[in-house]
Amino acid sequence: MVSDDFPISLLVFSSPEEEREYWLSKTPWERIQAILLMNREKYGDAACDAPMERVLWIGTREHLKYIPLDDR
Repeated sequence: MVSDDFPISLLVFSSPEEEREYWLSKTPWERIQAILLMNREKYGDAACDAPMERVLWIGTREHLKYIPLDDR
């Protein structure tokens, strides 16, 4: 969970390389905190706190599609 005292500031980067260097300078935990914060802002507290849905599908060999390597 993202702490309420986590400082937030808006950064504007002049290039994708500059943004990449910025995020690589952060620790893995800081990057995870940023992702959690952005998900919570986009989807809301209820969606982020809800359990993940688990889906299992069991297929048969007939469901597999055969693609010959020669017909690329």
